[in-house]
Amino acid sequence: MENRSRLERYFILGLNGLYQGEKVILDNLKEMHETANSPELKDVFAKHIQETENQVKRLEKIGTILGENINTEEGEETLLDKGKHALKTILFMHDGKNKIVGALIEKGQDLLKKFEDDESAKDLCLAGSTQFIESFEVNCYEELLTLAGKEDFDPEIETLLKESLEEEKRAHEALKSILGKELGKMEYQTI
Repeated sequence: MENRSRLERYFILGLNGLYQGEKVILDNLKEMHETANSPELKDVFAKHIQETENQVKRLEKIGTILGENINTEEGEETLLDKGKHALKTILFMHDGKNKIVGALIEKGQDLLKKFEDDESAKDLCLAGSTQFIESFEVNCYEELLTLAGKEDFDPEIETLLKESLEEEKRAHEALKSILGKELGKMEYQTI
């Protein structure tokens, strides 16, 4: 990675951060699928589990195209240990994990605990917290696309990123729709 421009290194770190985040999200999507009550929400989670599995494979393929192994936390640490700590801060990475994704998932889990006995509220929490995560992922893919457009990367990289971006946007919209429906079902009540 040393022979790369700053922009390329930033792209690769972002790619690694998104990859690590997608793996965490994938594990949590499976749990959310099991927890969800609404058949529509279960369907959205089931579809997005498959999409996320493909997104992980696409990110690995981009790493391969670039000659970088992103299937490791080592790549990030190697670069960051050489004085690039500003990138670590920008990417919100810590110990090879995407801190934003972890914080969003943790917040969703905290909300779920508050509504353990209310099935409709649980689905609302699941859809809402996942929608926040999807918003974050959309931004990450858009940022990587912007960076990829500024470098002389293989055009397949942009194609792979665009495919994942479109999936994230569709998942975001599906969750937004479910949120509206769940909110419509709920009566106003004191929490």
